[in-house]
Amino acid sequence: MKFQHVVKFIAIAVVLLALSVPVKAQYTANNLFTFLQETYNRHDTKLNDFLIVELNQFVQTFADSGHAVDASYLLAKVWDEKGKRHEALAAAYK
Repeated sequence: MKFQHVVKFIAIAVVLLALSVPVKAQYTANNLFTFLQETYNRHDTKLNDFLIVELNQFVQTFADSGHAVDASYLLAKVWDEKGKRHEALAAAYK
């Protein structure tokens, strides 16, 4: 009986120690904005729809980051390149 309790205690201790290790996020505001900016700099018109969706999601997800304003500016530029002036103006006012 005592051996089973010791094994359970060790197993619980290992699980708790594994859970206490800090986890590093794969997607941060800086990493994602850098990716979106590099994608925009390719100036591939086929990627405009992708950039519109991703930049909108970036602004909503990372609204408090310093890159939110830059993402809104890039979004306005993408809309302007598509010839959608009203959407570009709306994105600039976000």
